[in-house]
Amino acid sequence: MFSSVTVVGAGIFGTCTALELLDRGHSVTLLEQFSNDDSRTTSNGISRNIRFSHGNNVWYTKSAWKSRLLWKELEKRLSTKLMDECGVAWFAHDEAGWASASQLTLEKESIPVERLDPSDGDKLYPSFGYHDLSFILFEPNAGVLRSNKAITFLRNEFVNSGGALLRGKVERVGNKVLFQDKTIGGDAVIWACGPWISNLFDLATKIMVTVQEVAFFYSGSEWDSPNVPAYADVEKTNKFYGTGGLDGFPFKLASDQRGIEFDPEFDQREFNDNQLSLCKDYLSKRFPSLKNSSIFERRLCQYTSTTDSNWIIAPVTGVRNQWIVGAGSGHGFKHGPALGNYVADIVEGKIKPDLKFAANARPFSAGGWQMMHDTQEL
Repeated sequence: MFSSVTVVGAGIFGTCTALELLDRGHSVTLLEQFSNDDSRTTSNGISRNIRFSHGNNVWYTKSAWKSRLLWKELEKRLSTKLMDECGVAWFAHDEAGWASASQLTLEKESIPVERLDPSDGDKLYPSFGYHDLSFILFEPNAGVLRSNKAITFLRNEFVNSGGALLRGKVERVGNKVLFQDKTIGGDAVIWACGPWISNLFDLATKIMVTVQEVAFFYSGSEWDSPNVPAYADVEKTNKFYGTGGLDGFPFKLASDQRGIEFDPEFDQREFNDNQLSLCKDYLSKRFPSLKNSSIFERRLCQYTSTTDSNWIIAPVTGVRNQWIVGAGSGHGFKHGPALGNYVADIVEGKIKPDLKFAANARPFSAGGWQMMHDTQEL
């Protein structure tokens, strides 16, 4: 049993892991270089979808379902609402595609799911274009997480429970953690440093850090969560997802296409008019009454992705009691509480990480949600 643990990075992976270890009786120091609302962080978005569909992949399906229960427990613990169970609608184009594979997995795991006719989209949204769809897969217990609020409350809970949260730049010097020119001790170290993983470690796994854009379109209250479900459309070349309006922000739409690669340490993120154009075209086709809606706000974020969309949860090569945890690949936030539990078990020596999370060479692909369907066993 480790008496002290240092966690580098206070995103959703790092914060949930730090809080779980603290709850288990460890002394935990959590290091973060940015403030809560800094736009360069990965976990500061207004919302994230929480869904259980992961194609054929049982591991992620069960993890997401477990996280739903843990998010509910956190809502009670924190005395605040973090999740709208408004449902998630998957727009399926292929009878044998992602949604069909997900349906079979969900039914096998006894997770509620419904297969709807495309025309039923008119009952889910104020307006809906469905003529290109084969069916809609609806997850009634899925929905939307208030991600920025969640990460803020979790960090505060960590501090209020006795954890140490220190702000400032962290460097890796040899096998040591250097914070403000001083070495931070600890019996174990977890590097949950998001897009900075590749800057700190030379890994066989290729990691792509890409600029992504989220657009919010003016919409009436009928388009707000929980009046409408969150949604995802990932079976074609151009992939999209979004949510109804939430907490003062109107209807959300984002392209899940991987954006321009960049180095978070040296490069500037910039808006991509091509991504915005794709979103506007999609909005007019799928939600016709919003066709002429103007932009409320555009926001930038980043994906830290492996080539097969499986995360990295692996020991640091040649170093005892240090682990790399990250590369959420655009689908990690919802899993935060379950992942914190999983990593804490690894740190305590109760389990070994699944081989899919190894920091090894992986087959090259473009990345994306559907890779967990196409390369489910990786």
